[in-house]
Amino acid sequence: MTANINASFKKNKLYHPFPLLFSACCVCLITQPYIFLIIFKQIQKHKNKFACLQQIYFFVAFWHALFKIICLKLSVF
Repeated sequence: MTANINASFKKNKLYHPFPLLFSACCVCLITQPYIFLIIFKQIQKHKNKFACLQQIYFFVAFWHALFKIICLKLSVF
């Protein structure tokens, strides 16, 4: 399963989402740890786990992108 996902990302020349998700989770964990409690509660309540994880991924990716834009504007990184 993982090999198929990796192959499809290489074939389509897309960025793999897991490094982005990992770095975004690290940022969230450092800055706002209560977000993880909300995420885990949402996953437990949701019937369609995959759709819930997709929504969480896009939420985290959005905040990560926003954080990067703010850092670039402030010339932190």
